[in-house]
Amino acid sequence: MKVSTILKQKGDKVYTISPDATLRDMVREMLALHIGSLLVMDEEGDLAGIVTERDLLRNLAKLGADWEKKTIGEVMNTEVYTGTPEETIDEVMHRMTEHRIRHLPVVEHGKVVGMLSMGDIIKAALDETTFQNKLMKRYIKNWPEEE
Repeated sequence: MKVSTILKQKGDKVYTISPDATLRDMVREMLALHIGSLLVMDEEGDLAGIVTERDLLRNLAKLGADWEKKTIGEVMNTEVYTGTPEETIDEVMHRMTEHRIRHLPVVEHGKVVGMLSMGDIIKAALDETTFQNKLMKRYIKNWPEEE
């Protein structure tokens, strides 16, 4: 199964935030949307980074009482691993596991076209396995008898 198939099923909605926004803004946005990451987009609309729940937790102790006033640009991860619509679920699952990430922006021709979470990947893998299992059961059930 390709990433493009997963995006067709789940949609291509991507939630973003500015590097100038505050961590307080980030928390409010993530809580309102029930999500665990936001893509950080620069003024030109290009991918500048990603900020996740983990980034917030890692920085809380360092930032102290003024954490809410710190900007996304101060804590975001600028090393963003991405996928493409043409890659397979196995390829992106391997990348996400290898780099220990739970969110993967999907980029085509330099523009973000979607976002995958580990949950999306697991659901797609389960759907594919369930489908293959049904096909195998039908095949076995209709196995021709030997004469």
